[in-house]
Amino acid sequence: MTKALFISSIEAIRIQMANDKSYSYALGELLKSDVQLYDNSKLIKSIIELLHLSFPRDEDGFSEIEFYCFESDFGKVGYDDFLSSEGLWELLTNTTS
Repeated sequence: MTKALFISSIEAIRIQMANDKSYSYALGELLKSDVQLYDNSKLIKSIIELLHLSFPRDEDGFSEIEFYCFESDFGKVGYDDFLSSEGLWELLTNTTS
């Protein structure tokens, strides 16, 4: 896996999740109810599984990629400083720019 492909994949997930949330919120406001416009979770999970081919879960089943995307809100929470998708690449590959 190349660095560019990894970063573009993580960014595609981030953008899609933000768009889904924004569109669902706007539609919910319009309809005065909780609504989910559509569900991209299967596609997002599939992309993450492809990323796991290069960066598998650890022996306890922990995935830094899943933590980054879902728990830390794409690097905003749970790290000492904001972690970009490039920073995640560096963390996973033990490299720095």
